[in-house]
Amino acid sequence: MTLSQLLGEDARKEVIVIKKEERYIYKDEHSGFERHLLSPSFPSRGIEFILNIIPYK
Repeated sequence: MTLSQLLGEDARKEVIVIKKEERYIYKDEHSGFERHLLSPSFPSRGIEFILNIIPYK
């Protein structure tokens, strides 16, 4: 089930695939914190999918 279907929007839209090796990753070398952008960045749409990795020390 797509996010659109969950929100009641059944319109077909373009699917954009970002491969793992192509995604934008910010990594803080000091703390080891990582922020992975999992979706395209469209500020006008107001949503981004982010994976935050917080190292356990």
